[in-house]
Amino acid sequence: MVLGGVFMNRHKVIISVLTISLVITAAWGQQPRPANDDPVRITTELVQTSVVVVDKQGRFVEGLKPEEFLLKVDGRTVTPSFFERVTAGTVREEKLEKSAAKAAPVTPTGATYRGRTIIFFIDDLHLSAASVQRTRKALLEFVDNEMSIEDQVAVATPSGQLGFLQRFSDHKSVVRAAVGRLNHKPYTVRDTEQIPMTEYQALRIEQGDQSALQYFATELMKANNITVPGGIGPPSGGPVAARVRGGKMSSGITGEGAQRVVKDRAHMLMRQSESVTSGTLTALESLMRSASQMPGRKTVFFVSDGFFLNDKSTGYSNSVSRIADAAVRGNLVIYSIDARDLGASIDASSNRVDPNGKLSQTNVGELQASQDGLHALAED
Repeated sequence: MVLGGVFMNRHKVIISVLTISLVITAAWGQQPRPANDDPVRITTELVQTSVVVVDKQGRFVEGLKPEEFLLKVDGRTVTPSFFERVTAGTVREEKLEKSAAKAAPVTPTGATYRGRTIIFFIDDLHLSAASVQRTRKALLEFVDNEMSIEDQVAVATPSGQLGFLQRFSDHKSVVRAAVGRLNHKPYTVRDTEQIPMTEYQALRIEQGDQSALQYFATELMKANNITVPGGIGPPSGGPVAARVRGGKMSSGITGEGAQRVVKDRAHMLMRQSESVTSGTLTALESLMRSASQMPGRKTVFFVSDGFFLNDKSTGYSNSVSRIADAAVRGNLVIYSIDARDLGASIDASSNRVDPNGKLSQTNVGELQASQDGLHALAED
């Protein structure tokens, strides 16, 4: 069965945003059968299609009714059994997407595919607000000046914030609407201590960097240790963390205890980071495998602010290998793009007062390390 096009009787409408479902009933031929033959079986197939309706300005058209659509199957006009407006990102949309995904894709025999197949995978889990703005502007420039009617273009994100619009389309209005839905997703890896630790510093501490460990341990002891005049407290012994210096007793955390606290903080930050990065890589691998079913060569632009490939306990190298394998098998090529303004972006938290230079030694190589994942995806 071939599902025909959807035609509109509003001249300003380009495409549609409603989900139309059609129930088609097929019965076996009405031939006489013996009394002992198997009973006649009737099968019912639910054919679901989703369309988007926008006006010339790219805005969604509201208030459409079933009678404003003309649906044809094999050239015959049919009446939709269900007609529903679905909002992107809702639970209802997710259910409809899952039901539609059960049907295997059908490729028309002898079809000719022209133009380019392009996927923009926007890593919104690792993009700053400024990078999102730059990315959105660049994508709109591509749609307006580079995209042709023969191109199939899709915009996707690991967070799934685009919902219904995360699919291929040759209509500029649809792609433009998808780009318009790109919003900043606040990065969930946060250190709330008084002496903030960056993700890269946490990574270096986990890798055994003594300069970073000593810096944060020293700062922690300064913030928590107190010194009181001698004579206060027990005459001898006292708490484990107490030390007498020049007739004064210093009480608080020891150097060994401070290092243990710092290591625990770094470990917690890295586990949060791994969860976010794993989400990005898993979504990209899924995209590679689904897009591989499309014929021809596909181009994927991976846009991100970068992430750290901490392979000690995550197996990120295996994830990158699986993505590369899926890309090769599916005839996809990945181009990685760093969305940061590298000439102007400076992380002030990485350059705090550091008289002994311990922290500055640790921060060397942070930018390059954050690009390791981008290089690995493109090169593999």
